[in-house]
Amino acid sequence: MEDEERLKAKLAMFVSGCKGWVAEAEEQDVDDDAIEEVKQAHEHIREAFRILDE
Repeated sequence: MEDEERLKAKLAMFVSGCKGWVAEAEEQDVDDDAIEEVKQAHEHIREAFRILDE
């Protein structure tokens, strides 16, 4: 597997984990600032995917 493909796989796992964590955190009323930080990290990873796809 190429380095780029390996990176994409790791990023995909992170994105999936972020989405799951945010959903659970919102249900459990976790600190809004913590949730926002994870949402921002999720967006940064999505932007990285866009850059890699160019």
